[in-house]
Amino acid sequence: MTSFVGRQEQVDKLLTLLSSRRLVSLTGVGGCGKTRLALRVAESLAASCADGPWMVDLSAVKEPEQVGRLVASAFDLLLEPGGDQLAGLVRQLAHRETLLLLDTCEHLLAPVAELTDRLLRSCPGLTVLATTREPLGVEGETVWRVPVLDAAEARQLFAERATLVAPGFDLRAVEADVDAVCTRVDRLPLGIELAAAWVRALGPAQIASGLEDSARLLTGGPRGGVARHRTLNASIGWSHALLDRRDQVLFRRLAAFAGTFDIDAVAAVCAGPGAPVHGSVDGRGREAALPVDWLQPLGRLLDKSLVTVREVAGQVRYRLLDTIQQYAEEELRAAGEEDAVLERHLDHFLRLAEEAEPGLDFDQDTWRLVLDGHHDNLVKALRWGFAGGPARRAKACRMVAALGRYWFLRGLSTEGHRFFDLALRCVEDRAVRHRLLAGQAMLAMVSGRGDLLDDAVSEVLDDPAPDPVSRVRSLTARSFRVFFRDFEETERLAREACHEAERVGDPFCRDWALVTAGYSLQTRGLNDEARKAARRAHAGSVERGDRFCAAFARGIEVFTTMQTGDVRAAVAIADEVVALVRPLRDYFAVGTNTVNAAHAIASSGDLDRARELIDPVVRSVVETEDVNVVGFMVADGLVRLWSGELEAAVRTFERGVRRRADGSIEWIGLRCLPGLVGALRRLDRLESAVTIAKEGVELAERLRTPYELAQLLDELGRLAAPADRGQARDLLHRSLALRHDHGLVTSLVDSLEALAELDAGEDVHRARAARLLGACEAARERMGYPRPPVDAAAAAALIAGLRDRLGAGFDEHRAAGRDLTLADAVELARRGRGSRDRPSAGWESLSPTEREVVVLVCAGLSNPDVAGRLFMSRSTVKSHLSRIYQKLGVANRTELAAYASSHPDPGS
Repeated sequence: MTSFVGRQEQVDKLLTLLSSRRLVSLTGVGGCGKTRLALRVAESLAASCADGPWMVDLSAVKEPEQVGRLVASAFDLLLEPGGDQLAGLVRQLAHRETLLLLDTCEHLLAPVAELTDRLLRSCPGLTVLATTREPLGVEGETVWRVPVLDAAEARQLFAERATLVAPGFDLRAVEADVDAVCTRVDRLPLGIELAAAWVRALGPAQIASGLEDSARLLTGGPRGGVARHRTLNASIGWSHALLDRRDQVLFRRLAAFAGTFDIDAVAAVCAGPGAPVHGSVDGRGREAALPVDWLQPLGRLLDKSLVTVREVAGQVRYRLLDTIQQYAEEELRAAGEEDAVLERHLDHFLRLAEEAEPGLDFDQDTWRLVLDGHHDNLVKALRWGFAGGPARRAKACRMVAALGRYWFLRGLSTEGHRFFDLALRCVEDRAVRHRLLAGQAMLAMVSGRGDLLDDAVSEVLDDPAPDPVSRVRSLTARSFRVFFRDFEETERLAREACHEAERVGDPFCRDWALVTAGYSLQTRGLNDEARKAARRAHAGSVERGDRFCAAFARGIEVFTTMQTGDVRAAVAIADEVVALVRPLRDYFAVGTNTVNAAHAIASSGDLDRARELIDPVVRSVVETEDVNVVGFMVADGLVRLWSGELEAAVRTFERGVRRRADGSIEWIGLRCLPGLVGALRRLDRLESAVTIAKEGVELAERLRTPYELAQLLDELGRLAAPADRGQARDLLHRSLALRHDHGLVTSLVDSLEALAELDAGEDVHRARAARLLGACEAARERMGYPRPPVDAAAAAALIAGLRDRLGAGFDEHRAAGRDLTLADAVELARRGRGSRDRPSAGWESLSPTEREVVVLVCAGLSNPDVAGRLFMSRSTVKSHLSRIYQKLGVANRTELAAYASSHPDPGS
């Protein structure tokens, strides 16, 4: 907000230095102008940095682990919570050409030095410019001590700042006195600004005299023995002494704040309870409260340059420069007010946190930004609360319980878990303990801490009389935990949680439970039911302004739409999801929804754009377990597979096939298996491909996931084709039936093309092959689902072979196929199925699928149970039974069981 004065020679020298040095640290006492000089240099380098200059202000940071998070936030990068944050930063910045300005490092020398060293060693395009009162001590560091202003620059700075408070200020009339003022403060920029702020009330000669007196009082000796940091303290002390009593009270109480603060916080923290309206000294000689109009005294401190102001996200925020903050803290302690003011600080931010907790359910954008703006103060309040006695710790525990939703939404898992651990070790109130456990469980859900989730949920749900809201949140968290291994149980728990959430009035859990239920339905091929759950969750979330639930709810429709015949529409929904979730800037929601969107985009053929979305997520987790970005290996592996990067695809999918301690594979691993098999098949590693595909079929049948089962059966059919065309055809028709019966329209073309390839090898079916290929070409165009590049050569060879054998008839049959609907093409593929090999009646006339139905019916399963086991609708089971009765000449299940018992093993 103010001009940059002088220092051009220093700027030029630093620009030259930074052209050959990768780490330059600007050092010097507080107030010497390190930050302003560094900003000027960084701005001058903007045009030459391909990825721009970026600044990280560390002045309010107290916890070492926050350093990496702030750097990631500046670059808008995702970091895996709880993982090696420096490794994540290194991976994601490795290819950038940029300048990183780290401002105010002296209180965090060790973590900043470690971060700087690792970044510089691994990121060749990165240059670091640091401001610090002490050197970082990193190998290769160039230390530049920032000099004070020269006489002319100091005079100019005083004049410009004086003009801000006294527009008629005439430097020429008082030049000698101004020079004296600048000399008194050792030509330190902050000292000059503090002095110039008093020009409205005092002449430069009076200011110079006052500064001289202040310096002598501070040092107790002659002027020549004053070190520059004492000079600056003298400047601050002199300016402070000129304030009236009320403004001095406000000034020292502002030391309670960390980082920036707003006017409401000033009013709450800086006024003592029960004090008079106007500042005065009460009957016992104690200082009373500040005026009701807080803007007036705060404005006077702004005028004196003791407080700075900035606009953040459209809101006015105030702060003390770190040097001035230290002085104010000393004054606060000397006045004996530190405990009382920090108690009010804790009370204010406890109220804010408890007000924000329901606010995050109904106006997420607003309250998320409010808490972001107060983050440093929230952390300071918590640290002070936990350092106190039982009463303070109780307030801190309540505050942690209230902030759980904020940490959850913002992905601040490391910070959140640390405070949850502190709170759970000392909480005494049973209801607050339940809230803490439920909050810890929800945070564990998005940070991959299954152990914490299980323990926290069990304690709440095992209590005979749990807090109702905590019970709902625990049920919701448990349903998510179960999701990866039992979809039916997931749906049951989620619907129970949804019902209870509506009963107790927890709209977030209602919508998130609906989302969980929706995904469990979608994975089982129940797409219509999944859409209903998704749309209900989305409507409720949008009404509340909840990006988190709304994005995941809409994400269900990315999958249902992509799988049921409209990939273009799925891409449009995917783009909507990414735009919706991006402002959260967390790891779980943004990462997961981004890679799911990339899956749809890749399916549409735009592999480059999918790669652009996936790469930042992959770089952030490449060396960690998949615990937070759900299934990123699926999209990443498919893009590599479809692009023809087969070995890379194998490595990616193998990482996703993560086995549990008992040797089993969860759902994420199952989703990776079809792609892994496809990559191995194309690499001619056929034995491994067959083994893995069979294992996958067993898992898909157990989890009842028709989409993955059909993919794996399709792969097994392709693998079987060279040696056993009959077995291949049976497997491919079983895959086709699954896709048809579950409305998996998009992947019908994959089955039909595989069957067309089989038909192309038989004279009698080559015309059908041409028609199926034509139908698939047209369907792919309609759906926006092109054949992936990896299969382009094989497809071209297949067409060339058919054209060679059919001659002019090929184009005729192909054109006829293009006029078919997909339903017609499926009927064409099925026409005559089994007529050459099977009689029209009797046991041998049954198809493999019909025999499976017989086995299950004879085992006593009902139609719904058979439908669930074979991944088909109830009406399809009924149709199969009708045909079976007709072929075998039986009338009911009893006669069917008797017929089957008199024949060889029905499953043979």
